Amino acid sequence: MKHLVIFICLLAILPAAAEAQGQDFRREMQTAYELERQGRTAAARDLFEKLHREHPHDYTVFTRLRDIYLKTGSWEQALRLVEEREKDYPADPVLPISRGQIYYRQDKKEEALALWQHVIDTNSLNQSVYILIANNLLQERLVDEALEVYRQGRERLGKPHLFAFYVANIHASLMEYGKAAAELLAHLVENPGQHQIVESQLLRLARTETDAREIEREIRRVISEHPELVSLYLTISFIRLQSGQDSEALKAAAAFESREHGQEKGAGMLQLARRAFNSGRAETALKAFGSILDDFPRFSRKDVVRYEMAACQAALDRYEDAAALYDGISDGDPESPLRAQALLKSAGIYSDRLLDLQKARDRCLQLRARFPGTNNAIQAGLILAGVYLAEGLPDAADSVCADILSSAAGLPEPIRIHALVLRAESLLYLHDIGGSSEILSFIDSTDVSGPDPGAPAFNDGLQLKLLVDEYGTTAPGDLHIWADADFLQRQHRSAEALTRLDSYLAAHPDTPAAAELILKKADLLLTLHRHRDLLEFMETIYDRFAHHPIADRILVTAARAAAALGKDRRAAQLYETLLLDYPGSRFNDEARQQLRTQEEAP
Repeated sequence: MKHLVIFICLLAILPAAAEAQGQDFRREMQTAYELERQGRTAAARDLFEKLHREHPHDYTVFTRLRDIYLKTGSWEQALRLVEEREKDYPADPVLPISRGQIYYRQDKKEEALALWQHVIDTNSLNQSVYILIANNLLQERLVDEALEVYRQGRERLGKPHLFAFYVANIHASLMEYGKAAAELLAHLVENPGQHQIVESQLLRLARTETDAREIEREIRRVISEHPELVSLYLTISFIRLQSGQDSEALKAAAAFESREHGQEKGAGMLQLARRAFNSGRAETALKAFGSILDDFPRFSRKDVVRYEMAACQAALDRYEDAAALYDGISDGDPESPLRAQALLKSAGIYSDRLLDLQKARDRCLQLRARFPGTNNAIQAGLILAGVYLAEGLPDAADSVCADILSSAAGLPEPIRIHALVLRAESLLYLHDIGGSSEILSFIDSTDVSGPDPGAPAFNDGLQLKLLVDEYGTTAPGDLHIWADADFLQRQHRSAEALTRLDSYLAAHPDTPAAAELILKKADLLLTLHRHRDLLEFMETIYDRFAHHPIADRILVTAARAAAALGKDRRAAQLYETLLLDYPGSRFNDEARQQLRTQEEAP
């Protein structure tokens, strides 16, 4: 009975002990990796040696220790390590391959080459062996020998285009882009289903117009021999686009469309248009989109083309054209599934770019009525709230935000934050400081990362919370005047806001929130492009705030104003003062960059 109890106890203890040992091993491995990453090679080597003694069959420990020996030129230790493992794993071809590399590092080139050839001869049907040996040769810059290994592999395995990607990479490293392309295209002929993989590799090679021409010659040769690979015409188009030959890219895409019969006419041109837009070539993208509408009248998704054309127009600051395209989809294409997105985009342009608040409001109301409860309708509500604020209707803005927050289940975090911040702003503009503070309670002012640092509205909310927390109870009147000025600025009534702010500052020069009100005044002057007044104002108040947290902000604002006026010497003096007197300022990088730019100017 006693022995049975002991046995049961051992069964309970052993798994826990094994788990503890496993945790110790993982912890020490992580420490060794970190030491190596920090460049503390000797300490990492000592720890890997300890781990190897304790776990002599662990492959990861073996490879890391071997690599450290190679990195530090410890050839004898590396050789002894590999030979000891070969005794336990004589059939593993990786070990003699590693031994060959050590021989080469010991200036025993002939022995290394002979050993690698022996490994090939005894493992001639193992593809991995050729790759491993070729990689070792490339590490030693033996390029011709590596190519010869791949040639042997193709011959012995009876596959003339095996290792195409490896061989292509070697030719590319030698800047032999035509040969690299030939390897990839030969692989494509045998594996037509891998067109996208081959195309991505060809695009990687075609970085200049010269390289592109060399690769295009190979592509055209393959097309002439294999006319069924008509999709390569579209690859030519992408290569030309990438190398800066936009007009030629359009011609190649048109050539593809004239030959392609396996897909809808215009689909290839659509791919080119999207690539052009994503690479910042909106004009070229517009031409490609226009070609689809003009040359392929039966293309089934004209709404998609127009929707993406609108994005191109917006990228080119042609907002009226973009809005017209979006409106055409939302109002003139009742079957389009893009109607809601088009309405939302249109509302955003009218609100933020064209400043046509009535049209923005109409679009938002249409979207919320036609597609209630959808994500697009919720986002339209955020735009609508901003429109109401710009129209001087904070009560309406607050109502819309409250509706969004109360009726939408599972609201995405960025939208929730945006709605909360807009509602807090609305209440502040209504002088409801307590309500604004309560709404902003979701922000921890000590955690500047926020609940979702990716939410664009979060920084606005954080700044608002800091203002409310600091002045909401001690100087509510100051906070009210700041809110009034901000509200008028939002309505594009900056001159009126500046007049009211100046009057308040004149009557209350020592107000507790003077710094915040001064920054708001500077912002208003900047909005009104009154750089001369801004420079004079900043320089006048600097001495008063030289030891205040906003001192560096005053200096950098003055420097920017001076630069805008063409007073480069004065701007440089202000930036130099910033660097000298405020070494910890977050604006120092800007100051150094501006001073460097001035020094490099002719």
